[in-house]
Amino acid sequence: MRVPLSWLREYVDVAETVTPDDVFAALVSVGFEEEELHGFDISGPVVVGQVLSFEEEPQSN
Repeated sequence: MRVPLSWLREYVDVAETVTPDDVFAALVSVGFEEEELHGFDISGPVVVGQVLSFEEEPQSN
């Protein structure tokens, strides 16, 4: 099961200083079986765009 840490924080009291590796280790220590830990390393700025206007294309069929 994939569980984002942000989602887990909505339902469980997880401190902001806790890392995904910490949660992973804690779950394994109480008997949960681990498969993989997927991280999302963002190495640059995140670019967000906004559509200001659009023009519909005429049907070409």
